Amino acid sequence: MVLSKQTTEERLCSRCKSLDLDNILSGRWTNVECRQPVAFFGKRSAVLHDEGCPLCQALFSIAAGEHNTWPRRREDKFCMFAIPSQLAYRGAKLTFSSDGEMGDRVLGRAKDQRDSTWLIIRNQPRSIDQPLWYNIIPTSAHNFSCLAELSDAFNGVGQRVRLINPANVDFEAVKRWLAHCTGVHGELCNPGEGERSLPKGLAVINCTTRKLEPLPTGVKFAALSYVWGDSASANESYPSTSVFPQTIEDTITVALQVGINFLWVDRYCVPQQECPEKREQIQKMHKIYREADLTIIAAAGDGPDYGLPGISTPRVSAPSVDLRLGAHRLVSTGRSAQEAIRNTTWASRAWTFQEGLVSRRKLVFTDEQVYLHCMEREFRETIEQDFDLLAQTDTPDLCNPFQCRILHLIPDNVGAKGVHSLTGDFSERKITYQSDTLNAFLGILNLFQDAFPDAFRHLWGQPIPYSNDNSIGDAVVSALNWGIIGPAQRRPDFPSWSWIGWKGKAYSTINISHKEDVTASLLLVDGTAIEDANALRDLNTFQRISPMLSKYILIEAQTVHIWNWVIIFWGTGLFV
Repeated sequence: MVLSKQTTEERLCSRCKSLDLDNILSGRWTNVECRQPVAFFGKRSAVLHDEGCPLCQALFSIAAGEHNTWPRRREDKFCMFAIPSQLAYRGAKLTFSSDGEMGDRVLGRAKDQRDSTWLIIRNQPRSIDQPLWYNIIPTSAHNFSCLAELSDAFNGVGQRVRLINPANVDFEAVKRWLAHCTGVHGELCNPGEGERSLPKGLAVINCTTRKLEPLPTGVKFAALSYVWGDSASANESYPSTSVFPQTIEDTITVALQVGINFLWVDRYCVPQQECPEKREQIQKMHKIYREADLTIIAAAGDGPDYGLPGISTPRVSAPSVDLRLGAHRLVSTGRSAQEAIRNTTWASRAWTFQEGLVSRRKLVFTDEQVYLHCMEREFRETIEQDFDLLAQTDTPDLCNPFQCRILHLIPDNVGAKGVHSLTGDFSERKITYQSDTLNAFLGILNLFQDAFPDAFRHLWGQPIPYSNDNSIGDAVVSALNWGIIGPAQRRPDFPSWSWIGWKGKAYSTINISHKEDVTASLLLVDGTAIEDANALRDLNTFQRISPMLSKYILIEAQTVHIWNWVIIFWGTGLFV
């Protein structure tokens, strides 16, 4: 992001001087006006018309990236839209039949509520008349920075954009977010006071004494998700001096600031030696992150010594636009958590995949700002909200608040088959030890098995959806409908019939039906075939026999010989 000091109109280029900001920021909100761009630029590079112009710099800093310009025109046509702030928080529920009527209703309500204008720059959709405009443009406005007027007061829908201190996280804001989530949100964020289903003997760091001790009953605890760094540091034991790497030190500070005294860090809290407790904690890793009152995500840096930006180190990429243009003072909303973490080392690692998805409430530290992402919505430092006013101006015409795909998973919303898109995403992540691949995804698989106890199982990483009408053979054969896109390498620790057994981009095409002359059985390590369907139907039975299952399955089917033919075209001839 580009920092621009207080400026005057004399420093603007001729193009930016021609922009009528008074009119653009006045709320031109009819269905026709809002869809029409207020400025055209052409290619993305053309947004920066004059490198010495502070408004050009600010506009270029918020121009949406190429990967977020769907649906694409054949030629780039970047332009600027002026939209109500509430559409950058949640898109409109529009159908093709009610497009114009609904659009006018949403925009008319925004005008009546004295909403403020936010400016978004992105590639123009193929058609400004399509109903999807009300989701395409708001999604870009949420994900990428907008320009908005700085104000000490909330606008009519309870939002205001503010400048943040790059050196220090605003913990008062963080506490407001947490209080709102724990006090207002539903059971997805706050599952109730029932007994936690945590692994036995779970140890945590006491943030006050800095000692490792068993987690006391009924207390809050936080979990840390971070990048371990090189393999040498991965063998580090609990420090005898209670002085931790900077990221852990900063996480302890954060936990205490938000009123949590116990912290779970896998490197120090999971037994390093092989024992039943270690195996159980790996098996139930999803429960640790799911049951944590807060997961602190260190999404900046590439190891444990980087620290948390805003705690021990400044946010080097904090939104910094600050322009005074006549009666207007424009600042940046900053990017969403999705965009801030997209290209980080944290988002590229296999172990962090499940840690981000299964956690209910995540406090995300980036080099830009801090975010809170829960099961219902996202909060960010640059956008302050009056939650009471926001609730009063709510309307059924608007969708649920935007969510970060990398951090948001509700199995009930995607169904049992939703796990297959996750296998594809996970298979592109990096992992230091290939033998850890299954354990790194086990939390996702167990989360789905918990959510769908009557319709989902997994074996050696391979999802096995089934129904009570299916035999074991039906379930296993249907689960084998998967493949690898592009080059693949074997992971010899895992069976070849599971996607886990291959390093490469995985995809699945699940189909419950298959030819009746194909049958399959599970095999125990002693060679015994398991053909009784109850072994899958009853979850307790399946979990009991799972450790005894071998890497092999028995498939009975007709076989055919396949010949490979090489066809070469040479001139007008054909050689086979």
